[in-house]
Amino acid sequence: MPPGAPGYGLVVRFAYDVIGIIRDQIRDGGRRSEVGGLLFGRDEEVVGVFAAPNVAPAPQAEFRIDPEVMDHLLLNEEARGHELLGSYHSHPRGSAEMSGADAAMAMQTGLLLIIACERGRPWDWRLWDPVASGEAEFVVAPPYQL
Repeated sequence: MPPGAPGYGLVVRFAYDVIGIIRDQIRDGGRRSEVGGLLFGRDEEVVGVFAAPNVAPAPQAEFRIDPEVMDHLLLNEEARGHELLGSYHSHPRGSAEMSGADAAMAMQTGLLLIIACERGRPWDWRLWDPVASGEAEFVVAPPYQL
């Protein structure tokens, strides 16, 4: 279902630089291993993105954040008035479709999940809303395009 089509329950706004940061991280380090991080903001507006090292035992097939890194980021962002809205990671060898492990984690946390995949032009991006059990709509502040 394309963004903007009927059926999306949630519209999430992204500061224009958030998408650029994610895209750059994937281009720089996400060709062989999954890369990712955390999304912070308020309500349904993502204003901060923080890349985190992948500590998964099989980083080419999964993404995990060190709990100590997560705790540190949570404390810093909460002090700024931001809350954890979700996470993101790449799928270097596949599509931006949610895997079974991705779905389980999203349902467990109840947080948004972006899965991104560089497949030339255009990129393949998905924003998953586990509360609605489906995709949500991206709204990116100008001048960025997905």
